[in-house]
Amino acid sequence: MGTYDASQFKAIFENEFTYLNGFLRNTRRYGNRTALTCPLRNRQWTYVDPDRECNRLANALAADGVGKNAIVAYQLMNCAEFAFV
Repeated sequence: MGTYDASQFKAIFENEFTYLNGFLRNTRRYGNRTALTCPLRNRQWTYVDPDRECNRLANALAADGVGKNAIVAYQLMNCAEFAFV
């Protein structure tokens, strides 16, 4: 029986894997595939769509003077916009 060497996994994921890196990786890998579905609105979003929406929100917040380390609170129902925030 062989032994599993977890050093490569730890070297990559514990140092370089962040939520943002995983999100951007999926955006690159799955681009136009469906990422989110809202059955109530009968709407779907691809992996590229949340990236675009997140950037739009970040730019709007920055334009309003929200900067690094600022605290932003939000309250939304369980919807696609919740995932975008």
